[in-house]
Amino acid sequence: MEGFIHADIFFFITSIAVIGLSVALLVLFWHLYKLTRTLRNLAEKVEREAGEYVEASEEFREKMREHPIVRMLLGEKKHARKAKKD
Repeated sequence: MEGFIHADIFFFITSIAVIGLSVALLVLFWHLYKLTRTLRNLAEKVEREAGEYVEASEEFREKMREHPIVRMLLGEKKHARKAKKD
């Protein structure tokens, strides 16, 4: 009879431990889910912003190439004259 009491106590303690570990794992998985969702949103935002910066830098480069002082420094007019002589 005493063996049954020890077995009941063991299974009771084991059940409580399994429930506690299950709750702890659920909390851990919930936080991991929120973290991955936040990281995905952050990555999407960085991708959008990077695209906007690329577009802005391309526009800036085009405007700078068209600027007369930059064209003079790069010597584009000289190349155009050489091409006309050939």
